[in-house]
Amino acid sequence: MTWTAQTMWRTCLHKKAYRTKDYAFGIAKKIEEEKGLKLFVYKCPLCNRYHLTKKERGREYDNKKNI
Repeated sequence: MTWTAQTMWRTCLHKKAYRTKDYAFGIAKKIEEEKGLKLFVYKCPLCNRYHLTKKERGREYDNKKNI
């Protein structure tokens, strides 16, 4: 897969990235408790770290442990 600078920016570089899935889930849970916003964790194919999203999508997201 070829990544352009614009694609990289949109998909990864401007987002907060977390080193572990568990830490990302902890952040998502804290945000849900404080703001009532349900977030999902996904592993980024570009940086191999974890990001948060409001969108729930099938196999791309770890829905077994969603917040």
